[in-house]
Amino acid sequence: MQFRALLTLLLGLVFLKNSISQTITILPIGRQYCGGTTVSVPYQIVGNFNAGNSFSVQLSDQNGSFSTPTVLGALNSITSGNISALIPSGLLFGFQYKIRIVSTNPATVSLNTVAVVPENTDSNSWVRR
Repeated sequence: MQFRALLTLLLGLVFLKNSISQTITILPIGRQYCGGTTVSVPYQIVGNFNAGNSFSVQLSDQNGSFSTPTVLGALNSITSGNISALIPSGLLFGFQYKIRIVSTNPATVSLNTVAVVPENTDSNSWVRR
């Protein structure tokens, strides 16, 4: 009876280990950036990402929608790190821009987004909200 309980426990642990999903979390970034500058976007992962994986920083539209995101930068990696992202110039003014990070292998979207706002349309400075 003890053997059967131990075997069930071990099989359960193996299944649990294999069912843990991969997550991406964007870590705190600076507060203000001007259009045309490059910013380092730090992120942390949990779980295993596969060889050939790429992490990309994406920007939403001015309404916060990622239906047609703009890629600001990418990094081929399977570990936590920093992605170099180019802040675009000429954005329409809006209070709902967001950035997120996505991966390719496996396809995963960051748990969080970071809201950013062009400070004004002349300088295209961003303020982290």
